[in-house]
Amino acid sequence: MRIGRAAGSGQDFWAVLPGYGLVLWVLAAVVCALLPLPRWLVDLLLTLSLAGSVTALVASVTVRRSAELLGFPRLILLMTLTRMALNVTTTRLILRDADAGEVIAAFSTLVIQGDLLVGAVVFAIVTVVQFVVVARGGERIAEVAARFALDGLPGHQAAIEADLRAGTISAAEASRLRARLRERSNFYGAMDGAAKFIRGDAILGVVLTSINVVGGVAVGLRDGLGLMPSLELYGRLAIGDGLLAQVPALLVGLAGALLVARVDREEPTTRRATWWTPELLAAPAGLLAGLALAPGMPTAAFGATAAGLGALAWWTRRRRSRPGRRIVVCLPGHDEKDMQALRRPLAELRRRCSEALGVEVPPIVATAGPSFAVRLGERALSAPEDLGERAEEPAARAAIDLADETGEGRPGGGTREVRQDPTDQEGRSADTRAERARKLHPVERAGLERSGGGGEAVVDVFKDMVDRAGPHGHGWEDRVVTAVFRAVMRGAEALVDLDTIAAALEAHRAREPAVTREALAAVGPAELLELTRGLLRERVPLPQFAALLDAVASEPLLRQASERGRWLAALRERLAPHWVHEVVAAHARVGPVTWTRPVGDAEAALLSRAVHGERGLRLGLDARSRQAWRRRALQNDVVGGRIEVGPPPIVVCSPRARPVFALLLARGTPHVTVLSTVELQEAELPVPGDPDGPPARWFEAPVQHAGGASRGRTLPGERDTA
Repeated sequence: MRIGRAAGSGQDFWAVLPGYGLVLWVLAAVVCALLPLPRWLVDLLLTLSLAGSVTALVASVTVRRSAELLGFPRLILLMTLTRMALNVTTTRLILRDADAGEVIAAFSTLVIQGDLLVGAVVFAIVTVVQFVVVARGGERIAEVAARFALDGLPGHQAAIEADLRAGTISAAEASRLRARLRERSNFYGAMDGAAKFIRGDAILGVVLTSINVVGGVAVGLRDGLGLMPSLELYGRLAIGDGLLAQVPALLVGLAGALLVARVDREEPTTRRATWWTPELLAAPAGLLAGLALAPGMPTAAFGATAAGLGALAWWTRRRRSRPGRRIVVCLPGHDEKDMQALRRPLAELRRRCSEALGVEVPPIVATAGPSFAVRLGERALSAPEDLGERAEEPAARAAIDLADETGEGRPGGGTREVRQDPTDQEGRSADTRAERARKLHPVERAGLERSGGGGEAVVDVFKDMVDRAGPHGHGWEDRVVTAVFRAVMRGAEALVDLDTIAAALEAHRAREPAVTREALAAVGPAELLELTRGLLRERVPLPQFAALLDAVASEPLLRQASERGRWLAALRERLAPHWVHEVVAAHARVGPVTWTRPVGDAEAALLSRAVHGERGLRLGLDARSRQAWRRRALQNDVVGGRIEVGPPPIVVCSPRARPVFALLLARGTPHVTVLSTVELQEAELPVPGDPDGPPARWFEAPVQHAGGASRGRTLPGERDTA
């Protein structure tokens, strides 16, 4: 199973809903207690109270760690408040109308079975179980757990600090462990207080039932009923009301006791439990559907609530299963007909990108826009900086216009004549056009849109780029698809987030729990996300998630926080058998595979310019030096006005130099694959340039001559395979 995101749309609404939902919940409870409600609404609220208690019980049983339900203490308080408000409402209906609705009448009839004494005994048993067993036991468990959590907090914190000083864990891991300790202590402390509410809820149920019986008899005597008829009528309703309060309280108290009594395994949590899951919604829906079919039960109230919860569970599952994000391609100067023409090419492009990356790519849709941009939600996958940077040099621009990242999708190949005329067809200076493109494109290099009137100039540049496709036999659709391909490949890391990793871990945990546990013992979900994004950033096709977890679990370097800077390289080498063949085959599909290798002095020269800082690896090279190094690595100096436009070569270097060369070549186009000799050996492929390997073209460090150009040479004894 490849990693793919299954998130729904409307994330902002669902992120804001919990905060406003709690406010509305409290206000609704207050209104319910103060204002008289119709009986049908009371039936619905009582049914929802029963369904909510079942949901809480199912959630407490299904979670793996207590920390997954950090909001459970607050939920206990809110549900207690809701039941108290409903008790006030039902008491008003019982004393005023001697009729509290179908739900209470059905419960009283079912329990009493025509005998008030039997009903009183059953109610007493339920109350004793709730008060003596569940409430008292849960309170004691919560008290002991809170005491142990708070007493052990200083020792746990000291152990974390000791591990941090010893270098066993990183600062980020120490911060995560401290946050987990705070969450755990706060949770058990809050549950200790919430247990008092559970106990008080049980006492309140007995008191309110007694008040309903006494008040009902008094009202009956006032209205001319005898003692026994009043006791029979109001006693039956009071017991039914008491049961509908005690049963949900019993289930919620049992859920809290089970949650606190859970012994957590030392396993990092990857998710927070949510009440909007199909599994939790389906449980009360099934219970209410069964009760609706039972004789004597209120079919309408239970059936309607069960249908509503079932529909919500179905909608939630559908919302989770369908991709909610889209990649939107904004195209200036095009109409709806052009958008329809791009539908099939973009669908094929999505499939190709998914296969190349090993991650599910969201649907790609085209729309008319004021300026060219490729966006995933609010994030620009790629700024159209290519229109400016690569226009600096006509020769480099010509090669880029006809080739995409790997050469795939390019209808033609071979060589192309490069005009050396410094002006374009409209008589404007190419340098001036490059400067305008750099200043006026609407998407910043950081991925944010500019405001103002800069978009029109970019539209002109992009339309000119599209128009220039005609004379060379390429349609504008091919040019757009190529540009989108570059944008998606460059922004591939945006396709994976922490929710994606958590969902993949949960799905894989059920099949291979041991591998998942060992992988999470080595790195947390955040570190796994960082590694996954690093692989995508370096264009490493993600393998099956099982292979990725197995590599993480079996790589000893990932358990050493002091070697964090080498984690990605170690994971690349561990996964090399899964992806190196695929990358080489992709190059072979578009032409002969060419290899280049730096000589030892070239590696040493580039390594001497590498700077390791807090933000990672940097290169101390200016733009001109970077361009010279790139030309040497790609062997694409312009000679005689002609330039090779075939697929770029694969650069092979030592493991120590690979990250540096990858950083050097990362920002250019077309994308250049950089492999280390160890990665090739792990994939059981011969190393180019070695005696038993394929030929490779060696290159030296660039040397600037008087004319500003740098020339490479093929080392003696090596053949030129370009």
